Amino acid sequence: SKRFRLSDHPHAVSLIHESIRSRMDAEPYRDLLAAEGVADALPKGVARSLGLESLFQRIASIHLDTALLRLSKLTRPEDFEYAAVGVISGCAKTHPMRALELAANLPTDSPRRHQALLLAAYAARALDRSILQQWLTSARLNPDERVLLTGEAP
Repeated sequence: SKRFRLSDHPHAVSLIHESIRSRMDAEPYRDLLAAEGVADALPKGVARSLGLESLFQRIASIHLDTALLRLSKLTRPEDFEYAAVGVISGCAKTHPMRALELAANLPTDSPRRHQALLLAAYAARALDRSILQQWLTSARLNPDERVLLTGEAP
């Protein structure tokens, strides 16, 4: 009665470990794929906008470059703006400069621009005040936005 011992098969052990690691790496993305399908299927309106914002926030908190790539593929301006706010809130604490730049690149007439700028600026300031000050030296903002972010009149 020859018994099978896994330790006698290092290649099998390696395959099992790789399978477990792959499943663990993929776990954060499973829910996102389902949520993306739901958000895409929703008709134009508040539910769709908020769904995209939430979805892109989660994607950005897991992998910013993936979120930015997906963001670049959105064609409807309102989808883009809500998704951008989601990306900004998802990455502001870990990538404050990218969040600030993305907020400043939203259209100046967008009602979400102020929200995005405040969100990114608050996160940058909380992380390190010098990040916000450094960014403000070269940021293209109108005078009202500068006052909004600094609290100081020009």
